[in-house]
Amino acid sequence: MVPRPSDASRPGRAPLAVRAGLALVVAAACAAGWRLRWVLDDAFISFRYAHNAVLGHGLVFNPGESPPVEGYTNFLWTAIATLPIALGRDPVLPMLALGVALCAATLLATFALARRCAERPAHALLATALVASSYTFLCFATSGLETMLQCALVTGAFALAAGLDARAPAAWRLVAVSLCGAGALLTRLDSAVPGAVLAAWLAWRLRGADARGLAAARLLAPAAALVGAWLAWTLAFYGELLPNTWYAREAGLALATRAARGLRYLGGFALDYGVAPALVLVAWVPRAARTPRQALLVATVLAWAAYVVHAGGDYMEYRFAVPVLPLLTTALVVAAAALGRAANVALAALAVALVAGSVTHGLRNDGSPIGEGRLAPADPRAPAEPFRTHWEAVRRTVERYAGSERWRWTLPALGAAGYYTRFHLVDLHGLTDRAIAREGRVADIGPAHDKYASLATLRARGVTFANSFGDPCHYRQFFGAELDGAALHQVAFDLGEGRRTAMLLLYLTPDPAADRLLAERGRRVALPSAAQCAAERRARGEHWIAPGEPAREAD
Repeated sequence: MVPRPSDASRPGRAPLAVRAGLALVVAAACAAGWRLRWVLDDAFISFRYAHNAVLGHGLVFNPGESPPVEGYTNFLWTAIATLPIALGRDPVLPMLALGVALCAATLLATFALARRCAERPAHALLATALVASSYTFLCFATSGLETMLQCALVTGAFALAAGLDARAPAAWRLVAVSLCGAGALLTRLDSAVPGAVLAAWLAWRLRGADARGLAAARLLAPAAALVGAWLAWTLAFYGELLPNTWYAREAGLALATRAARGLRYLGGFALDYGVAPALVLVAWVPRAARTPRQALLVATVLAWAAYVVHAGGDYMEYRFAVPVLPLLTTALVVAAAALGRAANVALAALAVALVAGSVTHGLRNDGSPIGEGRLAPADPRAPAEPFRTHWEAVRRTVERYAGSERWRWTLPALGAAGYYTRFHLVDLHGLTDRAIAREGRVADIGPAHDKYASLATLRARGVTFANSFGDPCHYRQFFGAELDGAALHQVAFDLGEGRRTAMLLLYLTPDPAADRLLAERGRRVALPSAAQCAAERRARGEHWIAPGEPAREAD
């Protein structure tokens, strides 16, 4: 058996076969990620902020709105999205391509991290391959979200930190750890969870370093400067440090309700991916074989799991597992490899469990990057085309009516609709609205959608139309009998070449231009009663909230 390297040792150059295997794994993962490419509606929220910034309005959702609202949670990703937009490109394909490049970077960082923790180069390759085999990881190689950027930066920070010499840490490595950590925080604030664990570990790790004060300055100063400048700008521009989405998503349901959701979310991931039995490996590792690096990985995964439970999981299938998936997989491989004579059997069993879980999970989702609660992907040949064709047609039709610029709209999903129409939107769930995020009604609807505006609030905000996305019952579940007497219209919009599309619109605030639109292109349709809608949804086994019932207790 090859002796386990000490924490101070440096791994040599990996054998040619391992390097060739790594290249193959990265190439295959990038190809698979691109094959599964898709774009989530939420990505267009960031793209709209970026578009408005390019136009000179600043990072705002509705130009001219005061005070501006921070309705995104991914500053760095949104800032990057301004680049293709400034060049006159639709941001979807460039951002998807960037996601695949970040997938490759994440896998290389995973290999570097595993080389510092694993017994043999082949074990590091195995850990990398298992990450690359994850169906969820490959799905979020694209999606248009910041998930892969966060994962790459977090994994990169840990890989760099694992290579620090405890006595004489290299200056460049300390600065690089700091920059990766700062980038992760600017990408998503919840990167503070792995960042805090890593910072505590580094403080312990470098306690006996030569020139400890200088090492600490190199580690902290770059991150402090970048994050401090960003927070100062955020406070000056938005008037608060936390994004508006925190109030819309976190400050609502009781902690017990959120925790129950979070536990179900983690439990589903552990069972679907075969992780549950594999976690036992960590406890079986002989004490003598445990290293500080392994402890760092395990502590970080546990801290992240606690955060996910507190947050109540996510409505997107296992997205929250991705940022720490390289750390979790490396920890499991290292644990299996430390089991002495049973190591080879344990490694084989681990690989079979994780790959089988990934394959069966993907097959249950029909091989597409959508799980329960996820939005369907667009045409893989042109991911934005269905969104763009529909919503640009709506915009062109609406712009024919003088005075339509006064209209305000409410939509069940505001991403692609908001980006391609440029309409002034009032978000039903308050993600981009301060008042609704803080004072909206609360119901157990689902993660990130528990807050919602009252009908009176929408009317008070001057909402002209509320689009029900073809479902006449959509707003009944929120407003119940309040909608009695409301006008529901089916309105036709021109797609060009003689083609049309139609939308169901609730007409909430009278307007002369809107009256002309409805007279020329609409027809009034019956609005089902609340009882009819509830019976229909429950008969199909779908979730239905009961409007008018007391909201659940807030924290």
